[in-house]
Amino acid sequence: MKYAVRVLSGAVLGVGLAVLVGWYFHLDTLTSLVPGYASMKPNTALGLAVLAGGDIWYEANRPSGACFAVRLPVAREPVSLPRARREGATR
Repeated sequence: MKYAVRVLSGAVLGVGLAVLVGWYFHLDTLTSLVPGYASMKPNTALGLAVLAGGDIWYEANRPSGACFAVRLPVAREPVSLPRARREGATR
């Protein structure tokens, strides 16, 4: 499983970086995955590259036996807002 994740994430990272190189050097063949179709925008390519790189990093640094769920610090904010409003807190 770990090997498959690294290979697939590496492929996605490669596609994202290739599209970014295509936009930088104005190469239409690299900005579109299929000739004749719409091109992938640079922000989408950057997002794919960042997420794939993060996935590769996570797989390389994950302790054995760790679950797949990742707790993000951002997830706490929407949960705390309704409670603050019920308690009468104002901004």
